[in-house]
Amino acid sequence: MEAPIRDWRTRPFLPAAEALRFPEFRISGAFCWQGNWNYNLWSNFTAAAVDAELTRLAGLHFNTGLVSLPWGVFQPRVDPPVYDDDAYGRLDHLLDRLEAMRMYAILRVGSAEHVPRGIAGGCYNAHSLFLDDSEIEAYAEFSGETARRLAGRRNVLFLLHSLEDLQCYLGVTSGDRERRLTAARESRSFQDYLRRRSLSDWNQRWDTDHERYENVPLPTPASLAYRDLLLFSDERLQERILPTIGRAVKKGDPDARLSFEVRVDPDSWIDEGGSLAWLDHERTWKLPEAYDVVSFCWNGTWGASNDGRFLDPDVALANLRDLLRQLALQAAGRPIFVSQLNVDDSTPGFSFASRFQGEAQVLRFLERAMPIIYERTIGYAFWSLEPTESNILLNSNFASGLSGWRVETTGADGPSVMHGADAASCLVLPPGSSVSQEIEAGWNPGRHTPERPFMMRAEVRSAGRAALSVRFETEDLQEVRLGPIPAAWTSIQAALPFVQAGRFTLQATGSEAVCVRGVSVFNHRQDAAVLGPPGADLARRAALFERFNRCWQHGWEDPEPWTWRKALGGRRGRRRWLLVKGGVALSGAVAASLYLEPHIPLASPEWLLIALTCLLGVYVPEWVPRLTRQVNADAAKTGGRLSGNPTDPGSPIVGEETAGR
Repeated sequence: MEAPIRDWRTRPFLPAAEALRFPEFRISGAFCWQGNWNYNLWSNFTAAAVDAELTRLAGLHFNTGLVSLPWGVFQPRVDPPVYDDDAYGRLDHLLDRLEAMRMYAILRVGSAEHVPRGIAGGCYNAHSLFLDDSEIEAYAEFSGETARRLAGRRNVLFLLHSLEDLQCYLGVTSGDRERRLTAARESRSFQDYLRRRSLSDWNQRWDTDHERYENVPLPTPASLAYRDLLLFSDERLQERILPTIGRAVKKGDPDARLSFEVRVDPDSWIDEGGSLAWLDHERTWKLPEAYDVVSFCWNGTWGASNDGRFLDPDVALANLRDLLRQLALQAAGRPIFVSQLNVDDSTPGFSFASRFQGEAQVLRFLERAMPIIYERTIGYAFWSLEPTESNILLNSNFASGLSGWRVETTGADGPSVMHGADAASCLVLPPGSSVSQEIEAGWNPGRHTPERPFMMRAEVRSAGRAALSVRFETEDLQEVRLGPIPAAWTSIQAALPFVQAGRFTLQATGSEAVCVRGVSVFNHRQDAAVLGPPGADLARRAALFERFNRCWQHGWEDPEPWTWRKALGGRRGRRRWLLVKGGVALSGAVAASLYLEPHIPLASPEWLLIALTCLLGVYVPEWVPRLTRQVNADAAKTGGRLSGNPTDPGSPIVGEETAGR
């Protein structure tokens, strides 16, 4: 007897490479932050927080955890290359725990929260990376080293890179002329692009009067020249950056799978008539051969008016269909992955954007959008399990001891860190001692709301006669004194003025030591989460995703299986639905025999032919997808991978074999 075909639902755990060959396999994932911001995830990393988060994800039937790997955390220096074995060790632990819970992983490699020494710029501001060949080579080498270290990992679906992490230089275009001119002169790639045309051609095209190529700055968004900068960026991405990363990753591990998060939002520029025009980036959706999956970030802002009005779920649904259709036309048979499904977005800089009016509208959209995502993609991911705070402190839970903190003491005993039985770490501040951090938080999304103060929150305890000083040291000293501190763990919070740079200090000012844990300083909370914003009906959204994910893992034979299951009763609903359809077909045959002239006797050959035709009309749509799935499963068994959704006649890719990609 032929052995049954293994699939991703069977035990033992099916390796990622094998699971991806099945046309019915779908990714349902969320980024793993363990309650942290992406800026301080790895400095606050604890095994207990990992287990707690993965347990919650598994409880909602998510099958994949997405993990962000900031470049500077895993590679502190580029020349010579220095890699942090401890950081990779923490990553190994996270991947081991995911596999132990039968979950897959997608790794966003080289995110921009931290950059190595030797790379110009800083957090979210590696402004030379996209333009400088040597920096791109270093970035690619880091990706290759990561692929090499992860070679053989059974549960890594693919490595994900994003244009968002590469294209920080566009921030320079909003700066003053001197800064833009310096950036242009230092970019050999941009200078080479300019020299493809005569300077007189550029001047005529842009209505400028540049006398030398070296005097051409990076253009501003409010200029005719900005369109050519965007075209240059698209070309460089396609011809230089993506191939370089692809070669490095395949050198590190020839079997590694790659994805790139393309930009689906158009960019604006000013046309010859002074009007606002838009340039899309569809030309960059055709990825080089080394890339296996096309990823994209979806937000309700795509295709919306973005003028502050609320978003109609029906309009958002139509826009999603249109975007998936456009992506499929450019994907060349590659599967499509929704790397961020953002139905909430509280980013202050996007306050003008269209958004859903309340949780009921979000749920209405999701009920109708998820079957479409199932049909047209290989899955989706949410930004976070629950809302996250933009904590500007590194190692704020002291999981890494006093790393990142500056220590000062006036007595014999200095600050120390204790690790409790519950795996939580706490800082012990003897009287007069202090710890501080230099804050450079220009990356903080809350910078768009400087009128909103920071909120400092922590848990403290002491013997009862201690006090704590919390202060921001900038041009003006801002201090909040708290005390007396009680003997039991107590949550405290204090409002502090908004700053983008300065020193944050905690100091014990009483006569006894103070214990502090779980410090957070933030003025923004991102609501793009599975459990939604505070105050929403979290139970309904959680139940919705649990139902979606359960259906995705067990396969759908109907785009909206819960509709007929709810109407006809539980897991036996499909059988009852088929009986209902058969009854309707036979009733139609009886009606035809009664009303046709001349009358056709029941059970006569003519009547049986009519009845058979009616039955085929209702059952063939049920049988064809089953047959197609069996063919696809046979292909998967022999090592093929089929793209598109064979149950969807509108799918742009049906039965295209892409084995060996």
